[in-house]
Amino acid sequence: MKNSWYKLYPVSRTFIPAFFLLSVLWLFISPYFQQAQLKVELEMERNDHVQVFWKTKTVVPGPRGYSQEQSHGKPVRPGRAELVFYLPSLKTLSSLRIDPSARVTDFILHSISLHQAGFTPVFIETRHDIKNFLELRGVDFTNTSGAGIGFTSSAGDPQLELIIDQQFSYWKYVLDKRQEYSTFISKQMDLLGLDWSGFFFLGIDILLLISISATLLILSGLNTKNAAELCVLLGLTSLGVVIFSVILCGVSYLLNWKNLLISHVLIWGGVHIACTRGTGQGLVSTAVVNIKQTLGPIIHSLHTTLIPRERKIVYYVNAVLLAAVIFLLVYYIIPAAFTLPLNFDSNDYRLSRVGYWLQEANVWQFQTNDIRQIVMPPNCDLAMLWITSFFKEGYPLVHLMSYFGGFLVCCSIYAICQQLKFPKHFCLIAVLIWLGIPNSASQMLTSQTDLFTTGALMAGLYCFYMAVRHSKYNYYIYAGLGIGLSIGAKSTVFLWGPGLLFLCLAIVAGRVKTLDWKVFIKGTALLILFMVLSGGFVYGQNFIRYGNFLGPSRVVASIHDSREPIVKEDGVRKPMSKTAFVALRGQAYFWQIFEPSSNLNVIRPLTDLAFNYLENDIYETNATLKSSFVSMFKTAASWLRTSRLSEDYVSFGAVVFFLMLSGGIFALGRSLHIRDSQSIAVTILFVSVLLYMLFFCWIVGWTVHRYRYAVLVTPFLAVIGMYFLSVCSVVSKRFGSSLALIASVSVVLYQIVMSVNVANNSRAHGWISFRFPERVYSYVYYWRDARHLTDLLPENIQRLGLVLSKGSWKSMFYRTGRDIKSYTIPVKGTINATHGFLKEKKVDALITKKLSSIAIKDSFNLLPSLVNTYQALIPTGGSEDRRTWLIPNGSWSDGWVKLRGEVRIGNWESDVFSVQLCNPAPVDETISMKSSVYHYENVIKANSECEKIDIPVNDNDLISWRIKPGYHPWKKAGATETRSLGIQIKFPKPE
Repeated sequence: MKNSWYKLYPVSRTFIPAFFLLSVLWLFISPYFQQAQLKVELEMERNDHVQVFWKTKTVVPGPRGYSQEQSHGKPVRPGRAELVFYLPSLKTLSSLRIDPSARVTDFILHSISLHQAGFTPVFIETRHDIKNFLELRGVDFTNTSGAGIGFTSSAGDPQLELIIDQQFSYWKYVLDKRQEYSTFISKQMDLLGLDWSGFFFLGIDILLLISISATLLILSGLNTKNAAELCVLLGLTSLGVVIFSVILCGVSYLLNWKNLLISHVLIWGGVHIACTRGTGQGLVSTAVVNIKQTLGPIIHSLHTTLIPRERKIVYYVNAVLLAAVIFLLVYYIIPAAFTLPLNFDSNDYRLSRVGYWLQEANVWQFQTNDIRQIVMPPNCDLAMLWITSFFKEGYPLVHLMSYFGGFLVCCSIYAICQQLKFPKHFCLIAVLIWLGIPNSASQMLTSQTDLFTTGALMAGLYCFYMAVRHSKYNYYIYAGLGIGLSIGAKSTVFLWGPGLLFLCLAIVAGRVKTLDWKVFIKGTALLILFMVLSGGFVYGQNFIRYGNFLGPSRVVASIHDSREPIVKEDGVRKPMSKTAFVALRGQAYFWQIFEPSSNLNVIRPLTDLAFNYLENDIYETNATLKSSFVSMFKTAASWLRTSRLSEDYVSFGAVVFFLMLSGGIFALGRSLHIRDSQSIAVTILFVSVLLYMLFFCWIVGWTVHRYRYAVLVTPFLAVIGMYFLSVCSVVSKRFGSSLALIASVSVVLYQIVMSVNVANNSRAHGWISFRFPERVYSYVYYWRDARHLTDLLPENIQRLGLVLSKGSWKSMFYRTGRDIKSYTIPVKGTINATHGFLKEKKVDALITKKLSSIAIKDSFNLLPSLVNTYQALIPTGGSEDRRTWLIPNGSWSDGWVKLRGEVRIGNWESDVFSVQLCNPAPVDETISMKSSVYHYENVIKANSECEKIDIPVNDNDLISWRIKPGYHPWKKAGATETRSLGIQIKFPKPE
């Protein structure tokens, strides 16, 4: 047993000195790659443009003197503004120049600051500071009545020049970076809801899970020397233990992190008592030995691959490929672990039910107005619940469940390729191909459930193959566990029904002559049993409650587009045939492969050409189609062209798709002629993928968001694509290996770059969200907004009623870090908000979104969120506590867009509501406005001045408006686009 543990001394002897040398080298080089931060706070009289130029030192290559190439500019509006500029490292600069304007102007300077780690910061706030640091050109001091330093320019180009003579200190650089990182970590932990005590207990629980999994593998006799298989089995075991313990605690109304930890301690004790029975060994020592025995082959395999003992090119290639895989996994785990969950579906119903389950300490179905919260398979959500329960606030680390699913996929791909007898370097190439598929790589950064499902399913399929091959019951158990975990995580697995059935039958058929049928029949029974146990929890609840395993019939039908599109042929309108509509869906899914975000710039000229051609072809071949499909398709085309990379939109990408197509065709041809086992196996995978795609197009109505469902087949795409490269390497030996080598290197580099691109440019996740969450739309308008609102709630508010419809983010109102519980109030029609209604529902306040579905029938104060996405209605008693409020509900007319709209007012002290109406359009407009007590209609003349209108109202009222005529084209002078002008409406501010 001692020989099974491979000592880490050779690894430490190699890597620790290398790491130390690299750290010292980076310490001396990194200051040249740092950015300096320049802040300029000034006050301008009118719209202007502030530009900053810099001059580099002579030792630095580039232009000399000030130039447009070495400058940054920012527009500034009248009033006081703070501008932030990021400049090259001060080690490379000799001076910089600030141009507040390019014309004669007056301005007030409040402060200038210049910061960079390792340099003494520069602060300029007084005239004395200006004389010490700045050289003024074309500008003079002037007196000001308030704060700041007044300037007036005597020429058309006022300039403030700063000579950079600060000395760099490496010691100060280390201290500054330490402070910078410490501040960033503290800020990030506060943002995510992380705390050190949560990390401590989570770490203990993870060690328990590893120990439990290692011991169970030894008890089952599956502790092989195959490192990839060990990772697959360890991962499945850990997930099974987590899901089992969460469900057990949840159905017992004991769901919290303490009880989960206790349950894992009890499981650990039971497993190790069983392992040590009759041996006289201690539990802890046995656990340590089992961990060493299980993890030893994994560490040994990594070590021998990364540091080959023989000097052969193939071994160095393996080392480089494995290093690339490790780099990508590390590159993804940081943003996966330390970014907010900002995905729409997750915050709408998945994370919100996680929050509710933790709040109520159970996982039973509950009252909601979004049926998805209770009927959708929960396994991934249960795993997210486990990892986030160790923290008191928010949903920290939930992305790691998708990341772990991706890790399982990588191990499963490698293990499958090993079983198909591919060389190690091609096994690693298959993993790299998968890591560069956009719709799978992007899922590693989110709280979606597709990748968790894929990882469990691939692990289960691998175990089924091993069970049939080796006739071992334990493999059947693990196959049932993996397949059950995937079915219990997402019901889209059923879309692969025909393909998976074909795959499993092909696996059995391949071993039919040597198959032990007695073991197979009993093993299949075990597989089904463990599949039901690990994945049937929600399906059982659905069947008991709705008589259908998948939930109510309307939910089952929602994934299928049951509407019959209408076509017009020879003047006759008739339904489009089913096969024609399926073909149309297939065209749309094929078209989406070439969308911009799924392909790198190096091939974009070709993919954009295909994207545009296929789009036009869909329009032309379906010119007679009278359906919402056309308008939906046009909207999708606009989204794909303008949106940044999103896990909901991206596809396989053209490179992987054509690799898969080429590999499948080659495998089919070689299966018919050469009949080698690799080609036959890959052909089976190819047919399984094709069956999935055909069944998918037949069942699932196309929308631009549904490509993520196809993440399920991406591991097989990677294997088939790798097979094509391996076949090319074999065939090219007859004609020269250079072409195959170039193709393989190009594909690997392309997929690595694509993987990095996905992590860097994801719209709501990845490194952008990690570094700059304020740049993410869903953070600003949903997550931060809701959290700001809950922070403002009075201390006496402890129970919130969520009047939020399907499609509204709800998760942020759970796990707020305060002693607040939230309950969904089902919305049917309009809710009459009264004090009695709140008492009936046992809530202290209502949370709404633009007050939709609410009629206010009593005295409430309205508390708006930061950007007014959400509002809290708080009951108020006496008149002294009442505050006037006003909020828009619906679309506004901003002078450019003409739509109907409305505004809600509350606690309005006056009996009139005064508005100003302007008509900048070149045509007369008729506006109809009404309140609960008055109806106003008038014609607003073209190009008219604003006029004041008084609308009689009640203290709580709804004022709505409608403008006629409808949209009309009008082209603004000098503009390139045609817009529609409408009436401009100006509302009073609440007093």
